[in-house]
Amino acid sequence: MTIFLNVNNMVLTQESKEVNQKLTVSDLKICEEHEAINIDMVIPVIEGMEDKQVEKKINQLIQEYAYNFKEELQIGSEEYLKGAKKEGWRIGNIKLLVVILCITNQKTF
Repeated sequence: MTIFLNVNNMVLTQESKEVNQKLTVSDLKICEEHEAINIDMVIPVIEGMEDKQVEKKINQLIQEYAYNFKEELQIGSEEYLKGAKKEGWRIGNIKLLVVILCITNQKTF
């Protein structure tokens, strides 16, 4: 199994020999409503790795990436909303659905 993550110029890789471990991937759902944007995010949470420190680090990196992405979109939509109100533009609500996939050499979760 090879795990490779590249988040904000930070790379984590783990190479390992074939092992018999059952990984499960559950969903962490984030739903937020703001004046300028509605956010629905689904973030994978990996469980079942033998090396719990690696498992924790992978989940942490995925979540940090997702939260930073959400924050950037939220800030951008609030800036747009502020400008639109100032200019008298029609204001539409942005709807965002983000799904982060976890892909292994066996199947997509």
